Amino acid sequence: MVLYSSNIKTKKHIYIDNNTGRSIHHIPNKFNEEKFSYISKKDTIWKIKYVDLTTYKTGFIANTLDNNEDICWLKDGSIITSKNDKLYKFNPKTDKKWIEICNLSEYGINNISRIAINPNNDKLALVNSK
Repeated sequence: MVLYSSNIKTKKHIYIDNNTGRSIHHIPNKFNEEKFSYISKKDTIWKIKYVDLTTYKTGFIANTLDNNEDICWLKDGSIITSKNDKLYKFNPKTDKKWIEICNLSEYGINNISRIAINPNNDKLALVNSK
């Protein structure tokens, strides 16, 4: 997939990157910076990258967990992802590696394939692939 930023009013399209994943998210912040994240699949190890919408420059945030392209952002700037039956958290400002936060196997969840959180950060939606 190829990632573009499009301005609907001016009908201008700006190329961002190619070989990208499906997970595109606004990055929450306290400084009103306009950035969004996406997954870059160009390398053997996939990366979470960002785009600055004022300059259209890209930058590195973190490696994905085992090439998992499904993430969501929490209000505090942490990222949530999954692997099999577990959820993991990573805060780019404070963490050096992904931290396991829960195991959902007791609920019959063992292959999480999508993840999303509501704006209040108090409800998490998961898709469990069979």
